Amino acid sequence: MFKIGEFSQMAQVSVRMLRHYDKLGLLKPSSVDHFTGYRYYTLDQLPRLNRILAMQDLGLSLRQIGDLLRQDLPVEQLKGMLALKQAELSQQIEDEQRRLARVQARLRMIEQEAESSLYEVVLKETEPLTAATIRQIVPTIQDMQAYRCSMLDDVYGWLQKHHIQPNGHETIIYHMTEYIEENLDMEIAIPVADEVYEELASRSRGDLTFRRLDDEGDFACTVHSGQIWDIPQAIISLVTWIKTNGYDIMGGIREVHLSGRETSITDFDNIVFEFQIPVQPFGT
Repeated sequence: MFKIGEFSQMAQVSVRMLRHYDKLGLLKPSSVDHFTGYRYYTLDQLPRLNRILAMQDLGLSLRQIGDLLRQDLPVEQLKGMLALKQAELSQQIEDEQRRLARVQARLRMIEQEAESSLYEVVLKETEPLTAATIRQIVPTIQDMQAYRCSMLDDVYGWLQKHHIQPNGHETIIYHMTEYIEENLDMEIAIPVADEVYEELASRSRGDLTFRRLDDEGDFACTVHSGQIWDIPQAIISLVTWIKTNGYDIMGGIREVHLSGRETSITDFDNIVFEFQIPVQPFGT
């Protein structure tokens, strides 16, 4: 038998909380000395106490915990509840880490506002491109990463199945001329050799097609090398250059992955992407 103070120390739960559990009927002392009023606990009560603490960590109220204990919640069910909570917390941590990275990137952007642009912009004509492509509408910006990975895996998987080697850098084409967060029109393009184009065109199926990206005209282009979270600064610099140099934007952004396949990137602090925007001189 353990006095309440001893049990408190062993279980790492305050005496005040043990008394509160007693008052609510969640964890009654094994015995109470009628003369001194001392409460005594036993080792057999630790599993029940641990269940109470585990359910509190799940965010359940003490009243809800009492109801579940009266139903004699099976251990497997409790483990399942804790596993779900673990997954939820892991997702929250991941979301907050992304938020932190965005805040850090925004701070860097603010610090760079008074400085000259760190990005060199060039005007060039893009080479015609024969590519295997998938184009889909992404419901929300939060779904973007999952869609990108799925679409890339789909195209690469099809090419591998038919023993066709990619012939250039994968490209993401955003068919929007403004920033939106819902119903994003996105296309994945994986270059293939021109000589197999006719054969590939006949193999198009469903949302996977083969087409030539032979847009005529000029593209304003810049290369971003560094952290993935700093990409917005590259876009800002590119659009600013276009407007200050007398050009109109004629289409959506192309994102060319110079550092390799997106799904193989492990170091997001050292990516190399080129961004391209079709332009024409203002007023033409």
